[in-house]
Amino acid sequence: AGEFDYSGSQALKAMKEENMPWLQLIDEKGACGSVYMFNSIPRLMLFAPDGTIADCNVNSMKVLETIKEKITKQ
Repeated sequence: AGEFDYSGSQALKAMKEENMPWLQLIDEKGACGSVYMFNSIPRLMLFAPDGTIADCNVNSMKVLETIKEKITKQ
């Protein structure tokens, strides 16, 4: 494993190759990581309509299942 390219070029390439349908955020300076207190990348987080974090450790293979679960709990 090599160093991660924090300039965003590796992230942009991966996002294009993986064809991820959700909003992507490239946090070059680590601001989001420090605000939301996470230190691993990539990180899939679900936000509620009011902007609060609905889930911050979502498995990408179960994202639709997690969304349905969160909606039914409301």
